[in-house]
Parts: sequence; C-alpha cells; structure tokens
Amino acid sequence: MADDTLVVAFLLSGAALLAVSVVVRGRLFAGGGGHHLPIDPIDVAYLKGGPGLAEYAALAALRAAGAVAPDGTPGTLPVGMPRLARVAHEGIVAGSGPWQSLRTPAGREAQDQIRTKLERQGLLTSRSQRAGARVGPIVLLGAAAGGVALAARSVEPRHTVLFVLGTALLAIVGVLTLRAPYRTVAGKVVLRDQTRRNGHLHPRNRPAWETYGPAGAALSVGLFGTAAWWASDPDYARALGMSRVYVGGSGPHPYSSCSASNAPSSSCSSADTGSGSSCNASSCNSSSCGSSSGCGSSSSSCSSSSCGSGSSCGGGGN
Repeated sequence: MADDTLVVAFLLSGAALLAVSVVVRGRLFAGGGGHHLPIDPIDVAYLKGGPGLAEYAALAALRAAGAVAPDGTPGTLPVGMPRLARVAHEGIVAGSGPWQSLRTPAGREAQDQIRTKLERQGLLTSRSQRAGARVGPIVLLGAAAGGVALAARSVEPRHTVLFVLGTALLAIVGVLTLRAPYRTVAGKVVLRDQTRRNGHLHPRNRPAWETYGPAGAALSVGLFGTAAWWASDPDYARALGMSRVYVGGSGPHPYSSCSASNAPSSSCSSADTGSGSSCNASSCNSSSCGSSSGCGSSSSSCSSSSCGSGSSCGGGGN
C-alpha cells in the first residue's frame, strides 16, 4: 500500500511539474506586442539570422543606394541609412573593407543596439528570459533523477515500470526544453508575416534592387539569405566569395578578411558556412577571391592560383 501511494505521488508530482514548466515556458517566450510596430529591414535580417545576416543586409542596402560601386569603390552615402550600414560604409571609404569595420567596437555597438531593440519589442529572447527558462528543465531533470532512484529501490515490477515510464517522460521533456529559443513566438509571427507580404523579393523572382531601393534590397537578403545576392547582384556576390545559401545562425560567418588586389574594398570572403559546400569553381575565378582554406576537400578548385595574380586569400570564417 505504501508503494502504491509512492507511485501515485511520484506520477502526480511529475505531471504537475510538467504542466507548470510548459505554462511558464510559454509565457516567457510568447513575446510582447512589438510585432505590431514598424520594423527596419536590417532588423528583420538580425531577427532571421543574427549579426552575420544583418551585416549582409546592410551591405545590400549600400549597394542598392549606390554607396558602393560594383568594383568596391565607395559612393555617396544617402541620408538616413541605418547605423550598421553607415559603419560598413566607413570601412569601404577607409579602404579596409566593410567586414573589418563591422568587427570594430562601433560595429558591435550597432549590432547590440539592434538586438536590444528587438528584445524590447518582444521579438528576440533576452538573456534573463533564457536563464529563467532553464529553471524548469533543470527541475524536471532533477525529478527524473529521483525517479531513477525510486525505480532502483522498487521491489514490485509494475511499480518499477511506472517509475521508469515517468522518469523517461520527465527526462525527455527536460532535455528538449533545456535549450532556449532565439526568437519569441511574436518574432516568428513577424518573420512569417514579412515573408508572406514580400514574396516578390524572393530570389526566384530576381528582384531588381534598383527598383526596390535600399530597404527592398536589405529586406530581400534579410528574409531569403545570400541567395538574394546571387539573384540580384551575382557579380558582386562572386567578387565577395559569398555563399549561395547562407541564411544566418550561430555558426561562423561565411566570410573572412583577406588582402586581394581585385576584391572589392580590399576584402574578400570565405564561403565557409560550416558545411563548406558553397566554395565552388564559379565563385573562384580570375575575377574573384574565394577562400582557399575554408572549403572542404570537394572544393579543390578553390586555390591561390584562382584568385588572380597579386592576391592572396585568408582562411576560414570568423
């Protein structure tokens, strides 16, 4: 009888912990009403793919605005460009290239401002939200450990089975919910809505950036990744050694700094996205400087000899 009571108590307490954990997690990551506010295209890119994709969106805005020429030389910066784009333009003007300037304190500060804005709008999860969300999974895993101990001490087979089943459920949910999401539910709604309303900017439609302007170019890259570059500005994408499939994330940026006499703004980029599949012969020709070491063995055609005379490439991504 005592064993029956212990089993029932364990199962009921486990069910209560699961319910509380799910409810708390749902409230933490629901997000605010920020999805009703206007959102900048570069902010959309940060929301979709983090800092790396936001930087590409900022550079797309510069290209569409004529602030950087096809050969990488700087043009006039229009008034009202987002700060991240202005920082990239400063690097182009200085001759160090956009990527180097985006690695400076000014570039990191501009990115931090975007993230803070999105967190306040309830579109990105904050550090405190992620920390709070880990409490529930840790409690569930602790309860699962207790279930293991109870199962080991149980002498009744049917009780042992119930302890094991309850423990397995607690452990599975605890592990699956231990990692906090990058975006809130409201943030995911924003991306779905932006993608639905801006289907005309999809790479398959080959949108002309001259037609849609800086905001349209940045939004195209922000929503659909670097494939938008290849569809709308393939020459410059090739010159940058840009990945065809990069859509952001926590992995290494798909570029690295290198010194190349024929690369725009004295910079070129690695096509290493973590999968190392986009550095191919088409992006490593005499007019471009791709990565010579950031690609897998399948990209053996991407070598120093394909970067043109007087140029040298750097290694993998940052």
